[in-house]
Amino acid sequence: MNATATLELKPDRLLMDSNFNGYKLSLADLKVTRKTLEINVDKTFPKSSQYSLLHAKLFGLHNHLFGDQFDELSSVYFIDQEFKVQKTYIDSTYQELIHPVTVFNIPKLRKQITGDYNVTLKFASPSYAILSDGMGKMYILATKNKQDNEQFETEFSENVLENEKQGFIVSDAVYNEENKEINVLLLHIQQDDTDCFISVVHWLTFKKSQSKNKEKTWGQTALRQLQSKGEIQYLYLEKNGSYINIVSENNVRFILNSEHPIKETLLQPPSGWAETIYTWSQTSAEVTVTVPLTQNPQKNLIQVSANQSIINVTYNSQTLLFGNLEGPIDSSLLTWSLGSDDTLKIMLIKQKEGDWKELIKGDRQGKYIDIAATDHLEKYTTETEVTPQSGTTFNSQQIEECDFEGDKSETFERICGITSKPTHRVHLGSHQVILSPYLNCDWPPALGIRHDVDICLWQPLFEGESFRCKHEGTLLAFGYVQASKTNRKFVTCSPNLSYAVISEASGHIFIYQQNKPLLATNMRHRTTGQKITNIAQQQVFHLPNQDILGLFAANNHLFILGETFILSLNI
Repeated sequence: MNATATLELKPDRLLMDSNFNGYKLSLADLKVTRKTLEINVDKTFPKSSQYSLLHAKLFGLHNHLFGDQFDELSSVYFIDQEFKVQKTYIDSTYQELIHPVTVFNIPKLRKQITGDYNVTLKFASPSYAILSDGMGKMYILATKNKQDNEQFETEFSENVLENEKQGFIVSDAVYNEENKEINVLLLHIQQDDTDCFISVVHWLTFKKSQSKNKEKTWGQTALRQLQSKGEIQYLYLEKNGSYINIVSENNVRFILNSEHPIKETLLQPPSGWAETIYTWSQTSAEVTVTVPLTQNPQKNLIQVSANQSIINVTYNSQTLLFGNLEGPIDSSLLTWSLGSDDTLKIMLIKQKEGDWKELIKGDRQGKYIDIAATDHLEKYTTETEVTPQSGTTFNSQQIEECDFEGDKSETFERICGITSKPTHRVHLGSHQVILSPYLNCDWPPALGIRHDVDICLWQPLFEGESFRCKHEGTLLAFGYVQASKTNRKFVTCSPNLSYAVISEASGHIFIYQQNKPLLATNMRHRTTGQKITNIAQQQVFHLPNQDILGLFAANNHLFILGETFILSLNI
């Protein structure tokens, strides 16, 4: 099996501007078209058991305005409280927003309750869209002729998860014209065996087949399931539907692959198995293993690998530790270090709290050290006085998961649906995905990642047999700007990168237009005297006491959705 390739994001200097002079406030009026809604926008709220940070972001940052990346008319869609899919767009003649029209009525099998997910709509191609009602049912819709505002037609509607009551959102969907298949990514939050909240991704494949009455109907042909402990910031399919691109703060692992069953790779001990001595200790949540090495060991000769049930440790190709662990571990959290006393220390995190009787089943080479007994005797045997720890003390129970937001490290992975393994990986460090706009409908959304004060837009591309992340453009100084907006809710930009937008939860929309050419002016820089040929502008649009539920940026228009209105700004 081929190893995972590690890529590095190298910005294109031709797309950067070290002499950028910032954004100048513009007081020019924006052309606004506003439509009052007859029925309010549908939105749901979490229940008391959905208290995690993952739930807060899933519900609180949900964008209720859905754009169609395949529609040149810049159509946008939303769902009202009567479960109707409403569509609106800019009239090409008058350049104004038309009144919303109903294109689909979602069957409402029961009344919405607190804890149901929000309805989501995703366009898989110019002809198909995928809809989730937030209550466990998924729809495949034929979108017909969009220019004539024809009604969407239901071609498939079923509860697609094993737990039929489990709600979910549609993260992405693509239609493969060659194979006549639709691949869909569904996302929901659930608790694992240790009562931690995790992100669960269901990767479903649907294909049309001829039924007994000679009508072609959609049927599910494959099911894959992935899990990640933490937030998934970016989750999209490639056009062929065979790979997914994902950004997460923790490793993403396959749990199920119906087409290509997952085989646990058993670590085989190399020849020359030799007896070694190690020591190990434990708490209810973790295990510490100490392995003595030769004098002045070299760190690059150490190899530590493990899955949830097997560990293998070698030094200079000689096996030091190998076998089946007493209990399952979280292999993604395994860490090791080389101590100053020439010992290798390995930290294992248990999946389930409890005491182990032995480290490796049937192994008698290790010596167990009882930490509780050692700590109890230490105060009687130490030769130095133990002084209280200085500094500010705190109760660890007061710490919440949001307190560690700034310490998380993000990773981009391209995962194959056949091998269930990542083919490419990019380590992003603490740089989160700020925005993910569609720059081209034939490719997944670009990743907007901060680089110094700017935000670079990286486009995942698969061309021929090679995969890369291409630097497509830069939003100058926008990384610095968005960091200063602590109340931001939505961040996006237009497909042609002519402007970027930051929306607060209510009240203000900040628009940052990139360098625009200045025609017929003699404007010069105040200190250098250099003639200014272009200028970047900031505009502020105010919505007093209005909650902002959705935002979509087209090249020439910005759509804003509130609970009782939808409006467009001519940029």
